[in-house]
Amino acid sequence: MHEYSHYCVPVKEKPENASYVPLLDCFVTDCAEHPMNFEYLYIPEENTKLPKELRTEPHLAFNVDNYDELVSEGRVLIEFICPYDDISRVAFVEYQQVIIEIKEIQPE
Repeated sequence: MHEYSHYCVPVKEKPENASYVPLLDCFVTDCAEHPMNFEYLYIPEENTKLPKELRTEPHLAFNVDNYDELVSEGRVLIEFICPYDDISRVAFVEYQQVIIEIKEIQPE
């Protein structure tokens, strides 16, 4: 299963309605509040946790149930365990020159 989650655009200034994400030391807007599930990502200059590609390139995000297979098909930029109940692992992968966020959904 591949289910579209959101389209994320990196921005140079923190949006007013952005929330802080301590795990990644960045700020994001809530994609559920946008009619097309757009998310805006602000990464402070001093952040060294995230790869430069996430600062400069937009990415597509998908909820998946075949995480390992999809992650192995691209170049992993960053991968981590997710602290949310419904998502267990997340990876940002460069796949055919496109940045993809792959989110493993917990089975019900």
